[in-house]
Amino acid sequence: MNCIQTNAAISPGNSGGALVNLYGQVIGITSSKYAAVNSEGLGFAITINEAKPIIEELISQGYVSGRVRVGTVSYTHLTLPTI
Repeated sequence: MNCIQTNAAISPGNSGGALVNLYGQVIGITSSKYAAVNSEGLGFAITINEAKPIIEELISQGYVSGRVRVGTVSYTHLTLPTI
């Protein structure tokens, strides 16, 4: 995955936000943080070139094709044995 290294604060719960340049253009989506004792504030963002095709497919189809799907199956009619 192509990523951009950033010093933007990335904490649990706030990843997925836009990473913008000086002109307010979205250049990435914050995604992960490297945490270690001797290095703090090392964050990464997915480049907009990597994210844009996925975003466009989500908008047009509502899902991303070619990906594994996890789902549930529900049954509306359940017959219980009589006692």
